[in-house]
Amino acid sequence: MADYFSCAPHRRDDDGAGLLYDADAAARRGDWATARATLEPTPVDQVAPTWVAHHCHLLGLAWLRTGEPPERVHALWEAGRSHEDTSRLLRRCHLDRCVDLVAPLPTPLPADWWGGEAPLVRQLRGAIVTADDHMAAGDPRAALQALRRRTVTQASELQSTARLAAAWLAVDSGPRYAMFDKAIALARFVALATREHATDLPIAGAWSRDRLAAVADQAQRWLAEPDRE
Repeated sequence: MADYFSCAPHRRDDDGAGLLYDADAAARRGDWATARATLEPTPVDQVAPTWVAHHCHLLGLAWLRTGEPPERVHALWEAGRSHEDTSRLLRRCHLDRCVDLVAPLPTPLPADWWGGEAPLVRQLRGAIVTADDHMAAGDPRAALQALRRRTVTQASELQSTARLAAAWLAVDSGPRYAMFDKAIALARFVALATREHATDLPIAGAWSRDRLAAVADQAQRWLAEPDRE
């Protein structure tokens, strides 16, 4: 997903991997601008064959985190896929999964593109964009319906969980069982928003840290209100 789990070389002197090692260290610190500046000047065709997939993976993430258009990232990751050793069990980039972060969304979005059998990232992206469309149309209950799915709950990902909290905050809770569901969803998002290394999909239209914090504040205020009968 969007967490950064290092798949780069263990040592700086591993077969010409110095720049990748340095960029990886910057990424693990969350310094995506430095990671980008370290890798970007080197054309892919000048990267050692062993590290091409890793170079494309890490540079693509750095581009996403620093505002580069997803179309450019998609092209880079597609280029890197053919260089990935898919026989490896560990320290793989899984670029075949990464492209789901930036692949163009079908218009209109078919239900099976993000249905229960689809890859996790596609399910989350579909739920997010569908909910955003419903919220923009002034229909938070439809947004809530799109987001109340096991994938969103189990993934514990910031962007989708924030949309779920925002949709709950935009509707009256209704029956007591619904109020209970709302309280659970809001409490989960508040806990996730304060987690240091929460998964946060770097997708087009991702909410900023300020917007995520604002939803968390609103959720905390709702949770702190007196018990409702």
